[in-house]
Amino acid sequence: MPHDAFACQVRNASGQVTSAKPCRGFIFYQASAEMHKTREQIGLNVYVWPDGDRSVTYVRNGIWRLNEVRTEDPVTEADTRCWHNPISSRSFCVVPEG
Repeated sequence: MPHDAFACQVRNASGQVTSAKPCRGFIFYQASAEMHKTREQIGLNVYVWPDGDRSVTYVRNGIWRLNEVRTEDPVTEADTRCWHNPISSRSFCVVPEG
C-alpha cells in the first residue's frame, strides 16, 4: 500500500519530546452513513507507529480532530506539523523523512 515515511513524535505540555519513532503515513477516505447520499468523503491521515498503534488526524467542517478529539489547527514549524490534544495536554507531531 502506498505510504509516506515520517518521524512521529509525542510532546508533553512543555514541548519536550517524550517519544520519537519512525512511522508511516497513509491516507484513507471514509464516509459516514449520512454522507453516503451526498457522496461526501473525509480524508483521514493515519500515522502508524512501529508497534502498530495509530494516530489519526482529519478536518471536517473546518474543525480539526486528533484521534477524534477536537483540536486547534495544526502548528507548522519548518517541516514539523503538530496537533495539540487539549485533553491530555500532549501534542502529536510529524516530520517527513527523506
